[in-house]
Amino acid sequence: MSYQLKRIALSDVGNVPQYGADAAPRERAKRDAEQDRASQSEQTTERDSATEEVSDFDLLQEFQNGNEQAYVKLYQRRKLDIYRYALRLLSGDEDKASDAFQDAFMRVYENANSFTHGTNVRGWMMMITRNICLNMIRDSKKNAAIDDFDTIPGKDRNLDPEVIGERKSIREALDAAISGLPEDLREAIVLREFEGLPYNEISKMSGASPGTIRQRIWRAKQRIRKELWPYFKDDFPQQEPES
Repeated sequence: MSYQLKRIALSDVGNVPQYGADAAPRERAKRDAEQDRASQSEQTTERDSATEEVSDFDLLQEFQNGNEQAYVKLYQRRKLDIYRYALRLLSGDEDKASDAFQDAFMRVYENANSFTHGTNVRGWMMMITRNICLNMIRDSKKNAAIDDFDTIPGKDRNLDPEVIGERKSIREALDAAISGLPEDLREAIVLREFEGLPYNEISKMSGASPGTIRQRIWRAKQRIRKELWPYFKDDFPQQEPES
């Protein structure tokens, strides 16, 4: 692997550009926009058209043919998807997610020639990430001998809902509920609801039938709903989940 690609694969995924931070003053921006509107519009249209034409598969194929810049472009396009997916599978552990992210892109680089034509590239990359994350979870359980579901925050049923509300936000409660799901349920709902993958893609990645995937997602939603019930019971008292 070239030095440049190795550096990219091991880079900090947290360096996301903060759009607008270096913007010019309002007057200057307005003046520049008026002067360049027509030219910029034409250039943007051309760039967008070119970007749409270059698919993930095209980039991977170019990389297979020796164009390493194609790998760089694929990395830049999918790095946040892969990191975000790893972060959810690993229950929000940023250090582990970063390790999984780096390992995943290393494997994409090293195994690009094994990619099967007709496979969804993003799905293939996520499957690589999934396998890495599941191995990390299993190793962690072996080393710690702890069941994740028994250790999630706010699991005590006797805790007053008002106290829960003071301790953490609804978003934190949702993350905790997802983290507490068994691996198969967590994977299914993350891939479907957060990554937007179709049932058939999730089925290929997990080895379970689409019907089983639908059932896992339903069960995951039921568990999450039960965990979040203290936050919404006053608004929907007639919809209390079954015990």
